[in-house]
Amino acid sequence: MGLHAMTNANFPVDAEGHTYHVGVKPGEVANRIITVGDPARAILIGSYLDGGNVIDATNFKKYLNYVSKDIVIKTSPRLFTTVTGRYKGVPVSIVAIGMGVPMMDFFVREVRAVVQGPLHIIRFGSCGSLGRARAGDMIVATDSMACSRNYNYFHNDEDKELSETEFAELMVKGEGPYTVSTTCPADAELTDALVAALHSHVPTGVEVHKGLDITADSFYSSQARQDPAFRDQNAHLFTYLTEAYPTAECLQMESFGLLHLAKSARPLASGSKSIRTAACAMVFAHRVQNTWVDPALVEVLQAKASFAILDAVIAVEIDAKELHPEEGSVWAKN
Repeated sequence: MGLHAMTNANFPVDAEGHTYHVGVKPGEVANRIITVGDPARAILIGSYLDGGNVIDATNFKKYLNYVSKDIVIKTSPRLFTTVTGRYKGVPVSIVAIGMGVPMMDFFVREVRAVVQGPLHIIRFGSCGSLGRARAGDMIVATDSMACSRNYNYFHNDEDKELSETEFAELMVKGEGPYTVSTTCPADAELTDALVAALHSHVPTGVEVHKGLDITADSFYSSQARQDPAFRDQNAHLFTYLTEAYPTAECLQMESFGLLHLAKSARPLASGSKSIRTAACAMVFAHRVQNTWVDPALVEVLQAKASFAILDAVIAVEIDAKELHPEEGSVWAKN
């Protein structure tokens, strides 16, 4: 399990500069990044990088720690998997982070600490649809908001189900079982590049939708899944969200964390924006219609969308003078 000696309890790094959770040091992550949840997806996308055709992504566990002349893959003790190489000659990293906003927080902060210059980050995940998108479509976030369990609401012994009207009234007052944030926008230029690339790559019959993303703090209660073992008071959550936020298209667990941290990041010393972000997701389920995607379509769509996202992440320019130095990096040309 190998816990390394760390310095600086405020922001732990080891003697070589590796961060505590993601396990990366300067020169191991590029300025352009695709973040996913599943390490298998990260390694699949890695197989599309220059020289990645030697990677057998169907046996992804073999490649969790892997070095070739073109690609470096490393998995930290906390199970963050980082794949770095080049795509069409441009340095790119893919980082698998697991699930949830806390994992996104580890990733964004620790990568920001080890990469010089602007970061362009695109999230590629899966989601549940609340609106027009069918199971098997793609949704691109124009903006995102957080929906979180209001823990204080449940710290009593009352077990009375709220009516739809009672639920809505409490939510409007900010006193309901769940809280919602204001929205954070995705980067317009990166989002436009993502939408254009998806339109050019996705299979016939797959539609690409744009709209508000809602990021929940759990898979169950804050996404209105019904569990009789717990007092969740979420029977009217879908109705409230879709009526109060008519542009809402999807529900998942990470994108708000990414967009929020991009908005919160201070500008670089050069004055450039520190982090620019976009996010998209495959619709695995339509939560209102209660339908599920065909697994065979997921396999095809994941591959097509991966190429689209790679094209999008290299499409938006970064001033060459601001890029992380190539010398000493894992993507340095021999």
